[in-house]
Amino acid sequence: YVNDQVEKFHGQDLQCSKCKRSKLGHMSRECNCGGEYQLTSRTEELVKLIARIENFVKEKEMKLLMETCEWLLNN
Repeated sequence: YVNDQVEKFHGQDLQCSKCKRSKLGHMSRECNCGGEYQLTSRTEELVKLIARIENFVKEKEMKLLMETCEWLLNN
């Protein structure tokens, strides 16, 4: 589940801050309308989710998942 969430975050579309269109090409830094591209989901949301999972797995002593969460939060 954790890896799926990280992959979804990294694979998300960029969206124009003005017209809300998704970025189509890889080269342009800004949209044709002049707006800047931004992430559709916030980094903070992913960090909060991983932190909640980390707290849960610490209680359940799930060492491998705990190490994964710690690594993600510290890198």
